[in-house]
Amino acid sequence: MPWQIPVLIRVLAAHVGFPYVVKKLSGLPGRSRRIALQFAFCLAFTLLYLAISGDPLVMDWRFGVIFAFGVVNAAAVYSQWRAIEISLVKNSLFTQADDLIAIALGMVFLGEAAELSALAVWTAILLCVFGTVAYTISTRKKAEADKKIFLFIAIYSVVWGVAVFSQRALSIEGMTLTSYCLAWYGGTFVGSFGLIATFGRSEEPMAWTWGAMWRVGVLAAFVWVAFTFGYLAYAEAPVSISQPVFQVTELVLPLLIGILVFKEVPMPHVRDRFLLFAAMSGATAILFLYRFALP
Repeated sequence: MPWQIPVLIRVLAAHVGFPYVVKKLSGLPGRSRRIALQFAFCLAFTLLYLAISGDPLVMDWRFGVIFAFGVVNAAAVYSQWRAIEISLVKNSLFTQADDLIAIALGMVFLGEAAELSALAVWTAILLCVFGTVAYTISTRKKAEADKKIFLFIAIYSVVWGVAVFSQRALSIEGMTLTSYCLAWYGGTFVGSFGLIATFGRSEEPMAWTWGAMWRVGVLAAFVWVAFTFGYLAYAEAPVSISQPVFQVTELVLPLLIGILVFKEVPMPHVRDRFLLFAAMSGATAILFLYRFALP
């Protein structure tokens, strides 16, 4: 399978479907219980995939390490939900650190730096970053800053930056998708009980209706598809190729959803629309440049 296909599927699931649904759910009662239910669904999807695919399951020391890291991931997921609840626009604008961490680790430990040498690729990345940073500065007086969002973004960025690198490194070593998923989701599901113990008493109770469970199930499907095809993408392409694509689409697409769908900030003026157009142009260009700009 060409690496562009899993990259595209992950982008649609992780940067379009996922932020829309999380924004809908993040402010509802029972946040920690919804997160636990989400990963119960993800575990069920993984076991179903295991039964259908016959993918070999290897439970060695790597499984244990990823399981333990999954426990920590529960706090990262909670932090992301809180950040998106505060502002989907701000979250998309400032959630770049995890991508940079993953790219840097790939460069240092896997020697995956040459793929970023193409001038056209760098131009597209800089165009995207310029547009979003300039847009942030231009509109900074139109929305009240909330310092808590930066703490939440910092927490999940560190966890997921290392996680992305581990997916690339372990997929190269031959760890199967099912083995990684089962360890990751199993650990996160266990960690989510810590969220319930920590935050559950202060939250309004979740209504265990079919409608509530269905919405969480849809979210879990987006999460599982995004993770699965992300892992397949990392197995096929270095993080210095795949991660910049995820970086720019994660920056631009949820931002547009926050502005156009959830009306988090007023419709931008002509200048701000131009800056958003510049950012989107860079994001769009980078999705196609690798095929032509790289050897």
